[in-house]
Amino acid sequence: MWLKARLEKSIEHEYNKRLADYQRELSKRDRAAMVAELFAEWTASPVDKKRLNQLTWEASLWLPSHIVKALGKQLTYAREAPDPKSVLIAVRKHLWGSSDDLQTP
Repeated sequence: MWLKARLEKSIEHEYNKRLADYQRELSKRDRAAMVAELFAEWTASPVDKKRLNQLTWEASLWLPSHIVKALGKQLTYAREAPDPKSVLIAVRKHLWGSSDDLQTP
């Protein structure tokens, strides 16, 4: 009986761990998609800026401050703004960590 209970708990723990990993992966993908949508909305130059503002503000809630500042400069066409690829790569590195080896050309 003890062995059965121990085995069931071990299997349950492994499934819970895999589920948590999967949920983190989905969250990363959702955030990446949101940033991609933000850039798509920005490049479309919409007349109604509501969605663009919403996406920008949402991104500013979870991105680190240095990326938020770079994004803000990019979206406002600031003279010292980094190019959009640099901002996207910074977001990727934030989401995927050291496993992401993508760099600007």
